[in-house]
Amino acid sequence: MLGTRIFIWLTVSLLFVALPLLAQEGQPAPDFTLQDLEGESYTLSELNGKVVLLDFWATWCKPCVVSIPHLNKLNLRFQEEEFLLLGINVDRFKSISSLKRFVKQYEINYPVLADKGGKVAAQYRAFALPTSFLINEEGRIAKRILGSSPTLQKELEEEIEKLLKGAGPEEGEE
Repeated sequence: MLGTRIFIWLTVSLLFVALPLLAQEGQPAPDFTLQDLEGESYTLSELNGKVVLLDFWATWCKPCVVSIPHLNKLNLRFQEEEFLLLGINVDRFKSISSLKRFVKQYEINYPVLADKGGKVAAQYRAFALPTSFLINEEGRIAKRILGSSPTLQKELEEEIEKLLKGAGPEEGEE
C-alpha cells in the first residue's frame, strides 16, 4: 500500500515537473526538417508566412486512423489558402513502402513525413497520439490539440480561419 502511494506521488510530481517542458501555445515552434514518402524535404522554418497544422500519428493508433477522413476534408477546405497540413508519422518499424501502401489505402491527401527516430515528436513532446499543433504564420504554436474527438474538424476549421485572418493568439498568450 505504501509502495503504491509513493509511486502515485512520484508520478504526479513528475507530471507537474514535465508540464512546463511541453511545447506551449505562444512559444516558437521547434524547427525541424523531415522528408515525405517521396523524398521531398520539409523544413518548418521555411514555411513561415503559412498556417501549418502538424499532426503526429501512427498507423497502429485507432483514433489517428479515424481522424484521417476529417484531416483530408480539412486539407481540401483550405487548399487554396496559405495553409499546409503535414502528417508526421511516428511508426518506428514501418518501412517507407508499407507507409506508402497505408497512405494509398486511406487516401491521405496531405504530405506524410516520416519521423522514424521520433526526434521531432520528442521535440514537441508528442508522446500521446494523435497530437496536433497549429502553427501560426510567424512560426509560433497557436494551439496544441491532444487526442481526437467528433468535433475536432469543426474546432480546427475555426482556429485555422482565425489564424488565416490574423486573429490568432498574441505572443505569450495562452
